[in-house]
Amino acid sequence: MKTITHMLTFVLLLSLFLAACKNNDEKPGNVKVYELSYQTPGVDGTMVNASGIVMVPPSGTGPFPLLSCQHGTIFYKEVAPSYLDSCQEAQAWLSEFAANGYVVVMADYIGLGKTAKTLHPYFHAQTEATAARDMIRAAKKFCEDNGILLNNKLFLAGYSQGGHVTSSLQRLLQANHSGEFSITASAIMAAPFDLSMLFRHHITNPNTISTAVTSLMVKTFNWIYTISPNYQDFFIKPYDSIVPALLDFNHNETEVINTLKVPPVNIFQPTFLADVNTGTHSFNKAMEKNEVYDWRPIVPTLLVFSMADEVVPYTIENKAYARWLELGGNVDSVNLGNVYNHSNGFIPALMKAKEWFDKYK
Repeated sequence: MKTITHMLTFVLLLSLFLAACKNNDEKPGNVKVYELSYQTPGVDGTMVNASGIVMVPPSGTGPFPLLSCQHGTIFYKEVAPSYLDSCQEAQAWLSEFAANGYVVVMADYIGLGKTAKTLHPYFHAQTEATAARDMIRAAKKFCEDNGILLNNKLFLAGYSQGGHVTSSLQRLLQANHSGEFSITASAIMAAPFDLSMLFRHHITNPNTISTAVTSLMVKTFNWIYTISPNYQDFFIKPYDSIVPALLDFNHNETEVINTLKVPPVNIFQPTFLADVNTGTHSFNKAMEKNEVYDWRPIVPTLLVFSMADEVVPYTIENKAYARWLELGGNVDSVNLGNVYNHSNGFIPALMKAKEWFDKYK
């Protein structure tokens, strides 16, 4: 508990004095943070601009292992990792991993960060994976061009949406790029592997972000899969107009959450929810296409969850873990107990990931 308290204090202190991220800007522990821009396929396959950051440990101690971290849900593009002073999640990865000998890579994802020109395809497994993959490629090229030595060990980690991205990324690299990427180990934390279970949970057990999360899922999948041209098919008035305008990643987190603080059942059309509940709506098929647990992890993979998580229920983690065991996956799990909710469970989960990776470092 002392370690966790210290870590929380460290992250808080970081937020007080980290300036805006600039190339070759030194951070605590002499970590240097670099912004990268690169191209990656968008939802329709057309190449789009994307961005992210590379955190480089103090010089003179390489070669380094490479850690690709995938961040959790955000509603505002200017709290993505490339806005380091506004992204406390990135600051935590910096202080615990980059300052301790890992080259840390964090993609903003499509539609977020400083190069954002399109909507963010939230929970779209394919572009989550390819955006993270291409960020790793860009980071490795950057390290090669700048004499930053890597030791060929690659770690993957993510919490919340970042866990969904990590599972999708790991699946992609294992299936299609095993000759290019040799994954050493992975830590997938508080991950919404099953989006149908996630959506139903937020409808029946709402919390402060439930309406924002479920609305963003509907808006995103309607955009990607062209489910309906009319938002009134999903939302009652005036939310059929409010939701599309608000969830464009140009409104800050407080505005989004405060505007959508009513329970989800108060904004969705009853007929839509009834069809989703019976599994007969086209939205169900969209969610099913983006589930990320029906595959077999080959490399050591740690699943971390909390039984008190009100945002991503532990039943989702249990379902994924059971499926991986059934398929013969190389998996282990850590139950953080019933003390930590989704927000304050991040730091304990990060510490478990650090213990896990240090065994293979």
